[in-house]
Amino acid sequence: MSLDDRDMILDVACSVVNVSATEPDGNVVVYCTGIITEYDEVGKCAKVLSSSSIMCSEEGKLRDPNQKVSVHLSNDTVVEARVLFFNDHYGVSFLDINTEFPLVPATLGSKPYYGQNVFVLDRDDEYALVVSHGSILYLEKPLFERNHYMFASYNSSLTCICGPVIDNNGEVIGLITSHLPQSAILSISIVKKCIQMWNKFGRIAHPIHHLELKTADVGYGLQR
Repeated sequence: MSLDDRDMILDVACSVVNVSATEPDGNVVVYCTGIITEYDEVGKCAKVLSSSSIMCSEEGKLRDPNQKVSVHLSNDTVVEARVLFFNDHYGVSFLDINTEFPLVPATLGSKPYYGQNVFVLDRDDEYALVVSHGSILYLEKPLFERNHYMFASYNSSLTCICGPVIDNNGEVIGLITSHLPQSAILSISIVKKCIQMWNKFGRIAHPIHHLELKTADVGYGLQR
């Protein structure tokens, strides 16, 4: 890792937080990574992109409706979050928090492409930053009708999800949504479309065609 890479990663890390879900009895049921995507300096509020696992289990069962979702910030404070939406098919959730602590939103890029060199950032349950390096694999596993998955060739002892996948410019181009055991990546272009649908229609749709789709190389590089 070069010094430029290190500085770029530290800049992005300012936007990477921890998210937890706690049952009414105080038991923390899940930790995952979150990404600050918006911050309103006037209203002192922020939007956080995270995993749907805070609201439902791997089997798709809803967790306790009375649980508390919290966002852990870099100044050692924990703020309660309001869940704006979550979608189990795409594995994402969108949260709203209020905080006086100034936050730095991440820069959202366009999308990943096959063979691209990437870094993956995670926060463990102690808030330590874990950085992995790899590339987008020429691999497709359309499991559970999730034709949108892409996969990365990196090794990490963490199984945290929703860590940002960033390019060499520090832009977020995807999210880690699951481990199958390869780390499955959701393109940030899909995430932005989900947010647009929610803002416009108050719901998120996805087509169900019972198809297994394959990517074809047409000589201009493979993208999603």
